[in-house]
Amino acid sequence: MGWEKEEILALDKYSKNNVLLNYDKDALRRVGGRLLPE
Repeated sequence: MGWEKEEILALDKYSKNNVLLNYDKDALRRVGGRLLPE
């Protein structure tokens, strides 16, 4: 399973406007951080 960086950023931007997705955003950031080391 691979995430495109644009997809991660789009989901992160969306989740910032949805309190219910804060946990998912944090989880996505951890997953994205492993897959896309800056």
